[in-house]
Amino acid sequence: MIKFLDEKGDDINFEILTIDLIESIYQIDKECFEVYDLNWDRKSIQDTVLDKNCCTYLQLIGEEIVGVINATSKYDHIRIDSIAVKPDYRKNGIGTRLLQKIVEETKALKLKRIELHVWVDNQTAINLYTKLGFQQIDLEEDYYSVGDAYVMELNL
Repeated sequence: MIKFLDEKGDDINFEILTIDLIESIYQIDKECFEVYDLNWDRKSIQDTVLDKNCCTYLQLIGEEIVGVINATSKYDHIRIDSIAVKPDYRKNGIGTRLLQKIVEETKALKLKRIELHVWVDNQTAINLYTKLGFQQIDLEEDYYSVGDAYVMELNL
């Protein structure tokens, strides 16, 4: 399921999956993570957004997609698979807004926990997650090609 958010963070009621949309998500992910060799390939993005257990939110500014979050419903929790905000749009609350939408989805599904992995050197993301109440619960060595990842969770 793909959901679009307007500039205020409100849902826009249409859902459509096109090659251009997959490409837009890919380009945001690439722009944010390619330097670390962490970005997803197009096939992985397509498979994720088509998965019935996945929810993807896209943040729009005007007609431009500037942020994306993918999350998957697991047995007893939600796992955030990826979150990316274009560098020129960071520090504007977009990441917070996207994460808050996943919190709302988690509560709507009556699940009690959100989990994510974050590269240990991504202090900006760690600070955001901590500010929103996530706690580090584990360390997974060599999770990413560039190194270790913290496992963080938010209990609702």
